[in-house]
Amino acid sequence: MPTGLAVLGWAISLRQSNPTAATRATIQDVGISGRVLLETIDSNRLTKPERRALAEHARRLNEALSRVQRAQSYAQYYANLTSLYNILSANITWPWYFLVIPLDNTFNTGLNVDVQYQAIRSAQIDWADAKAAAGDTKVVLCCTTNDILVADTSADKIHKNASVGGYGVPAERVAQTILFLEGNVANSGLGPRITSAHWNGDATVDVTITHNGGTALQTKGGGAPTGFAASLSNATPTSGPTFTSPLTISTVAITGATTVRITLSATPASAPYIWYQWGEPGRGTTDAANGIDNALNDNRTPAINTTRGYPVVPTTTAIQSERPVSRASC
Repeated sequence: MPTGLAVLGWAISLRQSNPTAATRATIQDVGISGRVLLETIDSNRLTKPERRALAEHARRLNEALSRVQRAQSYAQYYANLTSLYNILSANITWPWYFLVIPLDNTFNTGLNVDVQYQAIRSAQIDWADAKAAAGDTKVVLCCTTNDILVADTSADKIHKNASVGGYGVPAERVAQTILFLEGNVANSGLGPRITSAHWNGDATVDVTITHNGGTALQTKGGGAPTGFAASLSNATPTSGPTFTSPLTISTVAITGATTVRITLSATPASAPYIWYQWGEPGRGTTDAANGIDNALNDNRTPAINTTRGYPVVPTTTAIQSERPVSRASC
């Protein structure tokens, strides 16, 4: 029986002719006028408290603009996905699947951490997860952007194989997912997921990971996993991996087949929120600022090109760590 595949990556662009365009334009005007005002003021004539207040105002203005931009991008792209899917469902009469491949833009690594690009990635993953949770077997998230080598800046990446970066690895993940959907292999091309976190009441947080065919965790170089972040706020970062009320991480270590322990520099005042690879898609080599050099993977053996294992899926929202259970003294 023929199978139709709707492979969705970055093909849907954000449309400008929609009801949110006027709101976006208004917000942008406010941002421009606010920045002009800040640049016009001679801060040298202000007192230290006044300069601090002005700087704080500028920070909050930029943060507010960034949050509005992200919310608009997320909502619009999420709605676009729904519209496209509904159109396909109404017009395709043969068996088909809707494979979701999160957005990547490694040709410009600066955009990899752009808040609107991350909003689109989050919308893609969340939309696919929501459809799956609702029992829709047509929609499948088949890979993540952290399979792609960010630091590979060559122009011909689409034709490269996995040993030198490019899109060879994501292509393998898609192929693995198709084989899974056709019943030829036991698991899809998606890696394990972070499912919970537990704060131990001290400076440590234990993260639990659920496998998708793997049995152990590893990193490419065998060192400590990178890409984790912790904060006291679940507020979505405003630009790249920049978090509200961030906490300093001292060490990250694989402690079991399904667990990773994060050790903070100090005991937090409350249960922290945990993020993984938010705003840092892709594998880094020489461009560590925009990629993860020691990403966390499982121990599954890929079918074609690599021996890296399948990467842990990046989080789209904060994972709230459970508070330690208080025990009554005997």
